[in-house]
Amino acid sequence: MKRVLSILLVALTALSLFSCTPDSQISYRDDTKCTILRENVETKLTLADGLEFLDKGELALMSEPAVSEILDLVDDQVFRFTGGNSFDEYAIFHVADEKDVETVKKAFEDYMKEKREDSLYRTYFPGEEYKLDDAQVEVYGKYVVYGALTEEGRNALFTQTKQLLMEV
Repeated sequence: MKRVLSILLVALTALSLFSCTPDSQISYRDDTKCTILRENVETKLTLADGLEFLDKGELALMSEPAVSEILDLVDDQVFRFTGGNSFDEYAIFHVADEKDVETVKKAFEDYMKEKREDSLYRTYFPGEEYKLDDAQVEVYGKYVVYGALTEEGRNALFTQTKQLLMEV
């Protein structure tokens, strides 16, 4: 009886450790195009009308220096914004070299900080400031994902992207 109980306890402990594996130990795909991720993510998002793309060249010209300075570290990207009717925007960037992932993440954190602290920018869409304040950046392997959306939108963006990239 003691042996069975011991085996059961060991099995339960192993199972609980496996189910509590932190995200840093999860394996992510590295071969999914950002456009594929965008297409799948947007089936789960409710976004303001008029969402537009910014390609790499436009990002270099239009974005904050924090983002334009890291574009050479990225080999695939999607950046969507609402072209003038809300603060809704999100990005999925694939970083070419794993050693640069933290640099790209920090660039988006700086980008968000600049927007949050720009008092004129905050007045563009009254009532939408919470999207700037709650914007987040997540990392899934070599993918850096940024979202300035509603809470529901950010959750859908991050959950869907993570599920699509997790290796089973």
